[in-house]
Amino acid sequence: MRATIQSYLPLLALTVGIFLLSCISGKKKNSSTDELYKVEVMVTQTSSYCGGARPSEEMLQELNTLKPASGLTIYIGKGNSNHGVDFVVSSKTDELGKVSVELSEGIYYIVFDNKTAAYKESLLTTYGTETKDYSAIDITCLESWFATPEITFHVQKNNLRTIVLNHHIPCSWSAIPCVNYRGPLPP
Repeated sequence: MRATIQSYLPLLALTVGIFLLSCISGKKKNSSTDELYKVEVMVTQTSSYCGGARPSEEMLQELNTLKPASGLTIYIGKGNSNHGVDFVVSSKTDELGKVSVELSEGIYYIVFDNKTAAYKESLLTTYGTETKDYSAIDITCLESWFATPEITFHVQKNNLRTIVLNHHIPCSWSAIPCVNYRGPLPP
């Protein structure tokens, strides 16, 4: 009788293994949250006029013309408020300003590299106290600005998954959020 039980042990182990594998694979197939959907992000870019003399209408029009933002890093996070960490995806745009990602169902947001935790800390360090050219950073304003994503979107089975947003490049003296620039302007 002892030999009979030992002869069934490999078969029993195989049966238990198959049962466990079917439970695991069945769980993945039945879970709608594991299904991924392709999302394409298209980023354009415009710029402010930062020179001295009054620009021509053509120059202003050129600066306001949407162009592909190539080589720009975007960060995609889950939810509708930026915390600056634990992004789901970070990726650089290609030469056409596009990034393709696969995301599960849910609400997501996009920010640029000026809304990462590291950048926020550098702002607090650099602009925490007033200088000759800048006021001290307004912490309440910074927290609100930082938490606000560039765009939020909802990924679900039957919705449009092309996200279009513009990255505007401001002048250097107005690029720092929540501070007032008091230094000299270019001639």
